[in-house]
Amino acid sequence: MKGERVKFSGRSNGWGILAAGAIVSAGLLIPASYRVLHAEGTSSPSTDPAKWNEIASDAAVAGIVEGQVKGIEKSMKSAGTFRRALKKVEITGRVLAIVGNAETIRVEGEAAKKGAALREAGLALTKAAADKKFEEAEKPLASIKTFPDSISPAGDAKPTDWKSLMDMDGLMTGVASADNELKAALSAKPDEFKKLAKEAQHWATLMAYFGRVTREHETDEQWKKWSDDMTAQSLTLAKALASKNHDEAKSARDNLLKSCEACHEAYRVEE
Repeated sequence: MKGERVKFSGRSNGWGILAAGAIVSAGLLIPASYRVLHAEGTSSPSTDPAKWNEIASDAAVAGIVEGQVKGIEKSMKSAGTFRRALKKVEITGRVLAIVGNAETIRVEGEAAKKGAALREAGLALTKAAADKKFEEAEKPLASIKTFPDSISPAGDAKPTDWKSLMDMDGLMTGVASADNELKAALSAKPDEFKKLAKEAQHWATLMAYFGRVTREHETDEQWKKWSDDMTAQSLTLAKALASKNHDEAKSARDNLLKSCEACHEAYRVEE
C-alpha cells in the first residue's frame, strides 16, 4: 500500500534534537499511522537471554547507562533547568527503563534484580518529569547513578510489558535521537571521530535495543523481519565503531538507514 510522504512540524522533543527534522535529514521517514499499526499488536517480551546477549555485554550496558545520565546532568542541576528539559528527562527515563527491562532477561540472579531496579528507577524518573516535580526526580536519578555496582536490587526480576515502557512514537523519537548522535560522530574529521567512537558505539548499541523492542510491538512476520534487520545493522555499526573504522562505520550507518527507510515505506499508511 503506497502512501504519501509525511510532513513534519519540526517540533522539539527535548532530547537534544528536533525529532522530525532529524529523521528527515537522516533519510528516515516515520510511518503516518504507527498508532493504527500497533493498536492490535501483542507485546510479550522475548525470554531468550541469548537474543539480548547478542546485543550487549555488561560493559556496553554500563556505558549506555552512564551516557544517558551524562546527557541529563545539566538538566538536573536545579528545579529551573529541570523544568526547561522535562521531555528530555522523561524520555531518558524511558530509555533507561528499556535497558533495565532487557537486563531482567539478559542476566540472572542479583544482576537481573539490579536490572529491574534500573527499570523502576527509570520509570520513576519519567513520572517525576511528567509531573514536573524536581525533588521526586532526584531520588531515582541518584539510584540510577549507582548502577550496576551499588544499586539496590529489586524484589524480583520479572520482565514487564514493553508497551508500558515506550510506545512506537517514543521509540521513533529515540531512533531519531540516537541517529543524530551517530551522524555527528561520523561527520567528524578522522582524529575527532576516534575520540567520539566509543560514545557513538553506545548509541549504535542503543539502536539495536530499539530494534529489538520494536519487534515486540507487532505479531506481523514482515514487521519482525524489518525489526530484526534494524537490530542486525545497528550491531554491525557498533562493531565498526568499536574498531574505530571510519569508513566501515559510515557504510554501516548508510545500510541501517536504507533498512529503516524500506521498512517505513512498507508500513506507511495512506491518509
